[in-house]
Amino acid sequence: MTNTFATVSGVFLGLYFVIRSRKAERNSNVTHFLLVSIFVSLTSSLLSYDQKNSPFLSQYTLWVLSVLVFASSSAYFAIDTQSF
Repeated sequence: MTNTFATVSGVFLGLYFVIRSRKAERNSNVTHFLLVSIFVSLTSSLLSYDQKNSPFLSQYTLWVLSVLVFASSSAYFAIDTQSF
């Protein structure tokens, strides 16, 4: 599931660079937020892969964090590109 979050965030990041092709038009907060979403999602995915060495609470906490960051960055992406 978190791999899907990372993939969709990467697609949004690519679309953002296509939609806002000029550097002056881009909001750096959107790009950083999408990059953080990719990083958190991949970290959550890697830590949940090892079932024996990582406690369930940390896996669940990272998953919830991944969901929240993904939802926030997707909303921020949508709000910023809506004016296009």
